[in-house]
Amino acid sequence: MSFFSRFLILLLLPGTVWAQTFLWQVSKDEQRIWLGGTIHLLQASDYPLPNEFEQAFQAAKAVVFETNISALSDPDVGRRMQQRMLLPPGQSLPAMLTNEARQALIQYVEQRGLSMDQLRDFSPQWVAMLITVQELHRLGMSEEGVDAFFDRRARQQGKPIGELETVDEQIEFIATMASGRESELILQTLSDLRQLQQQMNGLRQAWRSGNRTQLRQLGLDPMREYYPKVYQSLVVQRNQAWMPHIEKLLQRQPDTLVLVGALHLVGPDGLLDQLQQRGYTIEYFGD
Repeated sequence: MSFFSRFLILLLLPGTVWAQTFLWQVSKDEQRIWLGGTIHLLQASDYPLPNEFEQAFQAAKAVVFETNISALSDPDVGRRMQQRMLLPPGQSLPAMLTNEARQALIQYVEQRGLSMDQLRDFSPQWVAMLITVQELHRLGMSEEGVDAFFDRRARQQGKPIGELETVDEQIEFIATMASGRESELILQTLSDLRQLQQQMNGLRQAWRSGNRTQLRQLGLDPMREYYPKVYQSLVVQRNQAWMPHIEKLLQRQPDTLVLVGALHLVGPDGLLDQLQQRGYTIEYFGD
């Protein structure tokens, strides 16, 4: 599965750790927060969510997400994202791709009832996102994810809501991924789609069971190996930017539930390892 697909699904300590779900308590000097990993699209069968998420949500005084979840459904934000994904005048998607990537994409979109004419003015990043989401929906993954679910619940209950980065910052991360490697992005995404259901089953199982090692191996290690620059900008730099916010919550706004894509928690650059290295206690949260 490509880095782009993983970002969409999860846009995720050494050793095997088994738990009941992907949620941890982070504490220091009697101050605590809860840090949970999310998947952004789920199947109907994934509900109800693991009870530990509900326990942390009910105990939390506030909820913090990667970005403003509600704003993502704002038509103005959608227009800004679409505008950012348009190619500059004089450029076209087919002209950006190698012959191999172009022909593979043409074959795929024709099989799915699309046309290259509909896509020619958009960036490879946007097209990769479009066809991945379309395939996920075809596989039944069209339900709201963990973050959207709890954003809605928090607003219904009047809990304070925060975010770690702006919507525009997140749009820019998507728009600039795989710069200079557009054909590779398209070919890898198309290859991934052929095994998407198997990959998603593995990712969802690892997430549901709290298996950090399996999630890292399936969702993070290939990105680090094949797309190191993307890994740095998409995972490492964002994690580093979030750390001061998370530490401030521990100091000034304890009992907050923080929900981010599950891939941001795992691996040597993950938030859990970073927090542990800074002297925080990391414990699985649950009964």
